[in-house]
Amino acid sequence: MDGFALYMSFRPENEIRSSFAQAAQTLDLMLEKAGPQLEVNQILVHDESNRSGFDKSGVPYYLWGYRFEKRMPYGSEIMLASVRLKYLEPPIPQEASNVRARWTAEIFQTGKESRVKESGEQNMSLEQLNAADLGTLICSLIVHAQTVLHAHI
Repeated sequence: MDGFALYMSFRPENEIRSSFAQAAQTLDLMLEKAGPQLEVNQILVHDESNRSGFDKSGVPYYLWGYRFEKRMPYGSEIMLASVRLKYLEPPIPQEASNVRARWTAEIFQTGKESRVKESGEQNMSLEQLNAADLGTLICSLIVHAQTVLHAHI
């Protein structure tokens, strides 16, 4: 069997859906617990999940994804510190199921390209994320992005 045929060997959809439901429930509980901390820190929360599993390619695509952001005016510009967390249920057997945390720091004018844009990311397992505490992780990544922004002003 060649490498391409192995790559195209997907897990059964009911298995993917079931695994995703368990992971999403865990992540939702972590997010619910983090809610008060995010609110106190005035961090806006945007759901970008795809819980239906539908993807035009025919490959099941189950995604738990949230964007967290804090905007601050800076003259005629906006300073934006954001974090995106994504968990994509892997359709391929033995593929690692990780949560991707990506922070972004931007300075821009509405309708224009960012004058400053820096970002970084890290991957972690659900267990690592649970141990790190979701609210603390998000707040620390927002603070990191804000520190990057302040280096540009």
